[in-house]
Amino acid sequence: MSKPLAWRSLLLDSTGVIARFYGRVGGHSEGALASLNMGALVDDDPALLAANEALVLDDLGATSLYLPQQVHGAAVQVVNRVEPGVVRGEPGDAVWTDRRGVAVGVLTADCVPLLLTTENGDFVGAIHAGWRGLYGGIIGRAIERITRLFCCRPFDLLAAIGPAIGPEQYEVSRELAQQFLTDRPELRGVLWPEKRKKPRLDLRTMALNDLLHNEVSRENIELVGPTTDDERCFSHRRDKGRTGRQLSAILMA
Repeated sequence: MSKPLAWRSLLLDSTGVIARFYGRVGGHSEGALASLNMGALVDDDPALLAANEALVLDDLGATSLYLPQQVHGAAVQVVNRVEPGVVRGEPGDAVWTDRRGVAVGVLTADCVPLLLTTENGDFVGAIHAGWRGLYGGIIGRAIERITRLFCCRPFDLLAAIGPAIGPEQYEVSRELAQQFLTDRPELRGVLWPEKRKKPRLDLRTMALNDLLHNEVSRENIELVGPTTDDERCFSHRRDKGRTGRQLSAILMA
Protein backbone atom coordinates (compact mmCIF):
# COMPACT_ATOMS: atom_id res chain seq x y z
CA MET A 1 0.00 0.00 0.00
CA SER A 2 1.27 3.47 -0.95
CA LYS A 3 0.29 6.93 0.26
CA PRO A 4 -3.21 7.92 -0.88
CA LEU A 5 -3.23 9.60 -4.28
CA ALA A 6 -4.97 12.97 -4.27
CA TRP A 7 -5.16 15.86 -6.71
CA ARG A 8 -5.05 19.31 -5.13
CA SER A 9 -6.44 22.65 -6.24
CA LEU A 10 -3.94 25.50 -6.24
CA LEU A 11 -6.90 27.88 -6.20
CA LEU A 12 -8.45 26.42 -3.06
CA ASP A 13 -5.08 25.84 -1.39
CA SER A 14 -4.43 29.58 -1.66
CA THR A 15 -7.26 30.25 0.81
CA GLY A 16 -5.79 28.05 3.55
CA VAL A 17 -8.44 25.32 3.41
CA ILE A 18 -7.54 21.67 2.92
CA ALA A 19 -9.09 20.19 -0.22
CA ARG A 20 -8.40 16.82 -1.81
CA PHE A 21 -9.73 14.97 -4.84
CA TYR A 22 -8.68 11.40 -4.02
CA GLY A 23 -8.18 8.73 -6.64
CA ARG A 24 -8.35 4.98 -6.12
CA VAL A 25 -4.66 4.50 -5.24
CA GLY A 26 -3.20 4.01 -1.78
CA GLY A 27 -5.88 2.21 0.24
CA HIS A 28 -6.66 -1.22 1.65
CA SER A 29 -9.60 -2.54 -0.40
CA GLU A 30 -9.07 -5.46 -2.77
CA GLY A 31 -10.18 -6.80 -6.13
CA ALA A 32 -12.50 -4.60 -8.19
CA LEU A 33 -12.62 -2.12 -5.28
CA ALA A 34 -8.85 -1.74 -4.99
CA SER A 35 -7.70 0.16 -3.27
CA LEU A 36 -8.93 3.45 -1.69
CA ASN A 37 -12.64 2.66 -1.92
CA MET A 38 -14.75 4.95 0.28
CA GLY A 39 -18.16 3.67 -0.83
CA ALA A 40 -20.17 1.84 1.84
CA LEU A 41 -22.76 0.41 -0.57
CA VAL A 42 -20.49 -1.51 -2.94
CA ASP A 43 -20.06 -4.70 -0.88
CA ASP A 44 -16.60 -3.93 0.48
CA ASP A 45 -15.11 -5.71 3.49
CA PRO A 46 -16.16 -3.53 6.48
CA ALA A 47 -12.72 -3.82 8.07
CA LEU A 48 -10.97 -2.67 4.89
CA LEU A 49 -13.43 0.18 4.44
CA ALA A 50 -12.83 1.27 8.05
CA ALA A 51 -9.08 1.23 7.40
CA ASN A 52 -9.60 3.45 4.34
CA GLU A 53 -11.72 5.84 6.41
CA ALA A 54 -8.97 6.13 9.04
CA LEU A 55 -6.42 6.69 6.29
CA VAL A 56 -8.22 9.67 4.74
CA LEU A 57 -9.07 11.24 8.11
CA ASP A 58 -5.38 11.17 8.94
CA ASP A 59 -4.38 12.50 5.52
CA LEU A 60 -6.89 15.37 5.80
CA GLY A 61 -6.05 16.10 9.43
CA ALA A 62 -9.78 15.98 10.20
CA THR A 63 -11.55 14.74 13.31
CA SER A 64 -14.78 14.16 11.38
CA LEU A 65 -15.86 13.61 7.79
CA TYR A 66 -19.51 14.03 6.84
CA LEU A 67 -20.74 12.31 3.68
CA PRO A 68 -24.36 12.86 2.60
CA GLN A 69 -26.39 9.97 1.29
CA GLN A 70 -26.27 10.88 -2.40
CA VAL A 71 -29.54 10.46 -4.29
CA HIS A 72 -28.94 12.37 -7.56
CA GLY A 73 -31.30 15.07 -6.36
CA ALA A 74 -31.09 18.74 -5.43
CA ALA A 75 -31.19 18.66 -1.61
CA VAL A 76 -28.60 20.80 0.21
CA GLN A 77 -27.38 20.06 3.74
CA VAL A 78 -25.64 22.33 6.25
CA VAL A 79 -23.58 20.53 8.89
CA ASN A 80 -23.33 22.19 12.30
CA ARG A 81 -22.28 19.25 14.46
CA VAL A 82 -20.77 15.90 13.59
CA GLU A 83 -19.59 12.98 15.70
CA PRO A 84 -15.92 11.94 15.38
CA GLY A 85 -15.02 9.66 12.51
CA VAL A 86 -16.78 9.20 9.18
CA VAL A 87 -20.49 10.00 9.36
CA ARG A 88 -22.70 8.82 6.51
CA GLY A 89 -25.61 11.16 6.79
CA GLU A 90 -29.00 12.12 5.44
CA PRO A 91 -30.03 12.22 1.75
CA GLY A 92 -28.57 15.12 -0.20
CA ASP A 93 -26.11 15.98 -2.96
CA ALA A 94 -24.56 19.17 -1.58
CA VAL A 95 -23.13 19.74 1.88
CA TRP A 96 -21.66 22.79 3.61
CA THR A 97 -20.10 23.65 6.96
CA ASP A 98 -18.33 26.49 8.77
CA ARG A 99 -17.05 24.21 11.56
CA ARG A 100 -13.28 23.89 11.79
CA GLY A 101 -11.84 20.39 11.78
CA VAL A 102 -14.98 18.93 10.17
CA ALA A 103 -14.50 17.77 6.61
CA VAL A 104 -17.39 17.47 4.19
CA GLY A 105 -17.24 15.44 1.03
CA VAL A 106 -18.89 13.52 -1.76
CA LEU A 107 -18.23 10.17 -3.42
CA THR A 108 -18.03 9.65 -7.17
CA ALA A 109 -17.14 7.11 -9.83
CA ASP A 110 -17.91 9.18 -12.98
CA CYS A 111 -20.14 12.00 -11.69
CA VAL A 112 -18.69 15.46 -11.10
CA PRO A 113 -17.33 16.37 -7.65
CA LEU A 114 -17.08 20.07 -6.82
CA LEU A 115 -15.32 21.60 -3.80
CA LEU A 116 -16.00 25.23 -2.84
CA THR A 117 -14.97 27.94 -0.42
CA THR A 118 -14.41 31.72 -0.37
CA GLU A 119 -11.22 33.79 -0.64
CA ASN A 120 -11.18 34.02 3.15
CA GLY A 121 -12.09 30.36 3.72
CA ASP A 122 -15.18 31.35 5.73
CA PHE A 123 -16.94 28.06 4.99
CA VAL A 124 -16.48 25.01 2.79
CA GLY A 125 -18.75 22.86 0.68
CA ALA A 126 -18.93 19.88 -1.64
CA ILE A 127 -21.38 19.08 -4.44
CA HIS A 128 -22.09 15.79 -6.24
CA ALA A 129 -23.39 16.42 -9.76
CA GLY A 130 -24.29 13.60 -12.10
CA TRP A 131 -26.41 14.25 -15.18
CA ARG A 132 -29.57 14.16 -13.06
CA GLY A 133 -28.19 16.70 -10.60
CA LEU A 134 -26.96 18.95 -13.38
CA TYR A 135 -30.30 18.75 -15.15
CA GLY A 136 -32.15 19.37 -11.88
CA GLY A 137 -30.05 22.38 -10.87
CA ILE A 138 -28.13 21.10 -7.85
CA ILE A 139 -25.31 23.63 -8.38
CA GLY A 140 -27.61 26.65 -8.53
CA ARG A 141 -29.65 25.46 -5.58
CA ALA A 142 -26.55 24.92 -3.47
CA ILE A 143 -25.16 28.35 -4.33
CA GLU A 144 -28.47 30.07 -3.65
CA ARG A 145 -28.83 28.48 -0.23
CA ILE A 146 -25.25 28.96 0.93
CA THR A 147 -24.96 32.60 -0.17
CA ARG A 148 -28.19 33.36 1.64
CA LEU A 149 -27.14 31.50 4.79
CA PHE A 150 -23.65 32.98 5.02
CA CYS A 151 -24.54 36.43 3.63
CA CYS A 152 -22.13 36.39 0.70
CA ARG A 153 -22.42 36.67 -3.06
CA PRO A 154 -21.81 34.07 -5.79
CA PHE A 155 -18.75 35.94 -7.08
CA ASP A 156 -17.19 35.54 -3.62
CA LEU A 157 -17.06 31.77 -4.18
CA LEU A 158 -14.08 29.74 -5.39
CA ALA A 159 -14.77 26.34 -6.93
CA ALA A 160 -12.68 23.37 -8.04
CA ILE A 161 -14.13 20.72 -10.37
CA GLY A 162 -12.56 17.30 -9.89
CA PRO A 163 -12.19 14.08 -11.89
CA ALA A 164 -15.30 12.93 -13.77
CA ILE A 165 -16.14 10.97 -16.87
CA GLY A 166 -15.00 12.55 -20.13
CA PRO A 167 -17.23 13.04 -23.18
CA GLU A 168 -15.36 10.38 -25.17
CA GLN A 169 -16.58 7.77 -22.69
CA TYR A 170 -20.08 9.16 -22.07
CA GLU A 171 -22.44 8.20 -24.88
CA VAL A 172 -26.09 8.86 -24.02
CA SER A 173 -29.47 8.47 -25.66
CA ARG A 174 -30.76 10.98 -28.17
CA GLU A 175 -33.71 11.62 -25.87
CA LEU A 176 -31.49 12.64 -22.95
CA ALA A 177 -29.33 14.88 -25.12
CA GLN A 178 -32.44 16.59 -26.48
CA GLN A 179 -33.70 17.17 -22.92
CA PHE A 180 -30.55 19.12 -22.10
CA LEU A 181 -30.64 21.04 -25.39
CA THR A 182 -34.26 22.01 -24.76
CA ASP A 183 -34.37 22.59 -21.01
CA ARG A 184 -30.78 23.47 -20.00
CA PRO A 185 -29.15 24.98 -23.12
CA GLU A 186 -26.95 27.24 -20.96
CA LEU A 187 -24.94 24.19 -19.83
CA ARG A 188 -23.57 23.70 -23.38
CA GLY A 189 -22.27 20.21 -22.71
CA VAL A 190 -23.99 18.18 -25.44
CA LEU A 191 -21.64 16.95 -28.16
CA TRP A 192 -23.57 15.76 -31.20
CA PRO A 193 -21.63 16.55 -34.37
CA GLU A 194 -23.23 13.74 -36.41
CA LYS A 195 -26.92 13.13 -35.97
CA ARG A 196 -26.53 9.57 -37.26
CA LYS A 197 -24.37 8.77 -34.23
CA LYS A 198 -25.17 8.83 -30.54
CA PRO A 199 -24.58 12.11 -28.68
CA ARG A 200 -22.20 12.50 -25.76
CA LEU A 201 -22.28 14.60 -22.61
CA ASP A 202 -19.38 16.60 -21.23
CA LEU A 203 -20.30 16.74 -17.54
CA ARG A 204 -17.35 18.84 -16.40
CA THR A 205 -18.12 21.48 -19.02
CA MET A 206 -21.73 21.46 -17.86
CA ALA A 207 -20.65 21.98 -14.24
CA LEU A 208 -18.35 24.84 -15.27
CA ASN A 209 -21.07 26.55 -17.28
CA ASP A 210 -23.59 26.12 -14.47
CA LEU A 211 -21.19 27.82 -12.06
CA LEU A 212 -20.84 30.69 -14.54
CA HIS A 213 -24.62 30.78 -15.05
CA ASN A 214 -24.95 31.19 -11.28
CA GLU A 215 -22.54 34.16 -11.26
CA VAL A 216 -19.34 32.49 -10.06
CA SER A 217 -16.42 34.27 -11.75
CA ARG A 218 -14.44 32.28 -14.34
CA GLU A 219 -11.14 33.21 -12.67
CA ASN A 220 -12.50 31.62 -9.48
CA ILE A 221 -13.03 28.19 -11.08
CA GLU A 222 -10.37 25.53 -11.57
CA LEU A 223 -10.49 22.13 -13.29
CA VAL A 224 -8.46 19.61 -11.29
CA GLY A 225 -7.25 16.12 -12.16
CA PRO A 226 -7.92 13.79 -15.09
CA THR A 227 -11.13 12.29 -16.43
CA THR A 228 -12.11 8.95 -14.93
CA ASP A 229 -10.88 6.90 -17.88
CA ASP A 230 -7.53 7.32 -16.10
CA GLU A 231 -6.85 3.99 -14.35
CA ARG A 232 -5.99 5.86 -11.14
CA CYS A 233 -9.71 6.65 -10.83
CA PHE A 234 -12.79 4.52 -10.22
CA SER A 235 -15.19 4.54 -13.18
CA HIS A 236 -18.65 2.98 -13.01
CA ARG A 237 -19.04 2.97 -16.80
CA ARG A 238 -15.57 1.69 -17.65
CA ASP A 239 -15.77 -1.07 -15.02
CA LYS A 240 -19.34 -2.05 -15.96
CA GLY A 241 -20.85 -1.20 -12.59
CA ARG A 242 -18.50 -3.18 -10.33
CA THR A 243 -16.20 -0.53 -8.91
CA GLY A 244 -15.46 1.56 -5.83
CA ARG A 245 -16.12 5.19 -5.02
CA GLN A 246 -13.49 7.89 -4.68
CA LEU A 247 -13.66 10.69 -2.15
CA SER A 248 -13.52 14.44 -2.71
CA ALA A 249 -13.33 16.33 0.59
CA ILE A 250 -12.65 19.79 2.01
CA LEU A 251 -12.28 21.31 5.47
CA MET A 252 -11.35 24.49 7.28
CA ALA A 253 -8.04 23.66 8.96
